[in-house]
Amino acid sequence: MKVAVVVLIINNESLYKAELTEKEEVSFGAGAKDTVRISDFTGQIKACFKKGRLHVSAKKIKDFASGTLESSTEAICVSESRGLFLCWSEHEKHEYPSYKLPYRGIVRVGRSPKNTITISDPIISGNHLVLRCEEGNVRVEDGFEGKPSTNGVFLNNKRVTK
Repeated sequence: MKVAVVVLIINNESLYKAELTEKEEVSFGAGAKDTVRISDFTGQIKACFKKGRLHVSAKKIKDFASGTLESSTEAICVSESRGLFLCWSEHEKHEYPSYKLPYRGIVRVGRSPKNTITISDPIISGNHLVLRCEEGNVRVEDGFEGKPSTNGVFLNNKRVTK
């Protein structure tokens, strides 16, 4: 059994995700040894999955709500002053399908079953992004039909629109 842990930082509009298995620990922070590197982040968040529960703690985050979290795809505020939210969910190990992009055309990606590619993951918006395939070149656009996605598309911690 694997779990996906998602940390949402409202202040810089970023999502960070890690997967872990039983008794495995992950850390989110700016340190060289952190599992998930977050540049310009002061402090560290640690998560460990044991006996079906996620145990979380933090260093250098004063109002962090350490403890054990139940599985939830809804984000739980763990530090109001830092705008930190956390959610996690269990998922079975499975093969991820591949998709061949067209030479010309549009591929819609998101959680909604109406998309060309459907991804069931809490960090993916219902209408997350569009891949515009133009004679072998691919452009990524956030959201659909001029509306940005709820969760955003990020590259190097910067929100991408086109």
